[in-house]
Amino acid sequence: MIINTIKELNRIFHLLNKSFFEDKLEEPVILIHSKKKAYGTFWSKSWINKTQENLTKNEITINPEYLNRPIEE
Repeated sequence: MIINTIKELNRIFHLLNKSFFEDKLEEPVILIHSKKKAYGTFWSKSWINKTQENLTKNEITINPEYLNRPIEE
């Protein structure tokens, strides 16, 4: 189920953020979306809070075609 995949990707983000960045990275919006010829994309400050325009989030989009590959890849 796609929701479980997104939850797992968020969990992994938090583990890596704590281990390598001392929890200094802002939590991104993580999406699953197909895009030809790309493993995924990153957009800086692409999400804007409708009530607080100065509150933005980065977006990480992962192509679902590559989620079932071995982790080494």
